[in-house]
Amino acid sequence: MANDANLVHDQDLEDDPVRELLLTCDRAPAEGLGWIDRMDAGLQAKPMTMFARFIALRHLAIDSFFADGPAELGSASAEIIASVMDAQNRTHATQALAQVANIEALHPDYIGVLGDPDDRFGERMVDDICIVNERLDPGSVQRTLGWTKLHFFGIERLGELPGVPEDAFTSVAIRVKFCPPQIARSAIRVVGSTDGLGRRYADFFLMEENFNTTPTIGDANMFCSARVFDDGEVAISPMDSEPESDAGDDQQVPDRVGTAEPTDAASAVQTRKGWRRWFGRR
Repeated sequence: MANDANLVHDQDLEDDPVRELLLTCDRAPAEGLGWIDRMDAGLQAKPMTMFARFIALRHLAIDSFFADGPAELGSASAEIIASVMDAQNRTHATQALAQVANIEALHPDYIGVLGDPDDRFGERMVDDICIVNERLDPGSVQRTLGWTKLHFFGIERLGELPGVPEDAFTSVAIRVKFCPPQIARSAIRVVGSTDGLGRRYADFFLMEENFNTTPTIGDANMFCSARVFDDGEVAISPMDSEPESDAGDDQQVPDRVGTAEPTDAASAVQTRKGWRRWFGRR
């Protein structure tokens, strides 16, 4: 949850009315929303006002999840989230996600610069809302924002091919923002290595449907692979082409038909209980 120190550390908050608005949205979100609704359109379009509205909606959406003390949204399943959030909470979560889209449309770089580099306060607040929306309604984040992170999918919709070794870089790779060419609802990690430039990477197959709910992996419709590098670059390759081979890379991406499309989905993909640690807050 947000705290006062995070809300008031930005250099734009020297103006006391703005500071008071943010704190009101943090402490009394319904009151804060009423305050914003009474502003003229120009003030409502200011980046800090727009973010204040987001903070209020975020509280109304997910505070119930933290009502019994500290909780970890990152590793929470869709079932757990659905059991905690009622219809009103979900409506506020949808509105909060839409507010992120509004902010990005008018002030595309604003959220990314909120907070210290090792804190990334704005991005963390947005990630929480993306997690609950994506796990309750797969594909909703990408439909609304145009981008997604594999972290949002949760353990149920992010698997790996049997025999793929564990890799600590997975925790980083699933938190990289990227824009698949169509809506992705599940993914499989298939390989990880280092390219000829010394960059660590992880490869994923992206699917149109949730592989856990289709009879075979092929029915989930793999439409591209995504190679996520440790410098934040993401290389997208359509499924009718192979990812480029790197000099010194002796590890190849498995053939999607021969390796990832057996008679039933459950035998092709595994989700590790140990992966839960990759989804915890960093």
